[in-house]
Amino acid sequence: MNPEPTSTEPTTDDTTDLATPDPATEPGDEGTTEGRNSEAARRRVQLREVAAERDALRGQVAALQRAEVERFALDLLVEPGDVWRDGLDLAEVLDESGAVDPALVDSAITAVIDRHAHWAAPRTMDTRRHPMRLHTTVVDMNSRDLASWTDVIRG
Repeated sequence: MNPEPTSTEPTTDDTTDLATPDPATEPGDEGTTEGRNSEAARRRVQLREVAAERDALRGQVAALQRAEVERFALDLLVEPGDVWRDGLDLAEVLDESGAVDPALVDSAITAVIDRHAHWAAPRTMDTRRHPMRLHTTVVDMNSRDLASWTDVIRG
């Protein structure tokens, strides 16, 4: 009685050497290291692209915030950009959430006008000082309602 090999017993033909590691799965192997290095390189490139995009968006937001501050100064200064000439930092006029704070802008513009009164915009009688106003009142010099010198002299 010679027992025949069963399917569970390994034969000499289909036996693999279990002690030999698979080169594709062995940690520290050259194939895996190259894969890890290329993945890391891809991530570094992706990180640089995202950082560049973040910086560009940060610059755009800062430009919009500066434009908003200058819009507040439109009625109050001859040149709205003068609000920055004394070294005002954008962070000084932002609230905790990063939005432009009209009260802080108004106090900054008031401080600029106090230091440089000649930078202030000329005002008409009905111009109200409010940081949200977009335009000053313009008097139409061709209007028929204006008094002439004759009317002024006659009283």
